[in-house]
Amino acid sequence: MIETKANVADFLTHRSGLAPRNNIWNLEFGQVALEHRDAMPIVNNLEKYAIADELIMALSCELSWGVALKKNIFDPLAVDRTITSNESKLDNRAEPYMSLADGTPYHLAPRPQFEDGRIMQGAVGLQKTQHDINSEQPASAVTNPTQSTHTDISVAIWTGECLCFRLLVLSNGFANNDVSDWIGQMLLECVLDNPQKNDYVELAKISAKNYVARWPKIKADRERERIPESVHQPLALYVGKFYNKPENLYIEDSAEWRGT
Repeated sequence: MIETKANVADFLTHRSGLAPRNNIWNLEFGQVALEHRDAMPIVNNLEKYAIADELIMALSCELSWGVALKKNIFDPLAVDRTITSNESKLDNRAEPYMSLADGTPYHLAPRPQFEDGRIMQGAVGLQKTQHDINSEQPASAVTNPTQSTHTDISVAIWTGECLCFRLLVLSNGFANNDVSDWIGQMLLECVLDNPQKNDYVELAKISAKNYVARWPKIKADRERERIPESVHQPLALYVGKFYNKPENLYIEDSAEWRGT
């Protein structure tokens, strides 16, 4: 049944609940570990977007996903500050940041490698501005089968199409928790008037505390896992590359002698 009846929309709408294995291809600070050709064999909760960008390339007969988007979507809508290149030359652009243990923002460099031609390009390879988002939204197709096309009332949720404003949640980095996702959840609670609202301030405090405590725990775990009374070999024997089982990540050890 799935093989004969399922379509691309079904795959894209049933991505929730799959095991998140982003660490297979997404390294620290947005560096990628796999090539674009490896997108489809890897099973994780973003692979459906890889299907979508492959279809865009195939159906548009373009050599590049980014070129297909620019030619068929961005240019007709006159959105000129939406890019699929990692090397952004736009002024007033957002830069990626992380938070240190004391909450101090830390600028990440080099920029994340997500872009046209890289793995999961359809999931995270797009950079755009608030102006471009507002320009694209009115041109978006109605894809939710439960959403009414004639009124602003849906059998599932009030879409608020008659509102005179649009609310965007923007984030240019991750703090000590996924605050941008939580803001979206909080807004949804308000729209639905959920009587059992979450205390996101308290959750943020707990999450930040756990995040800061995570790093000393990792160090302690590594020390605990050491083999007791083991004797290390000469450093020269550790020089080389040591791969994991999928052979997409490795640690490279080198030795440098500065004399005695």
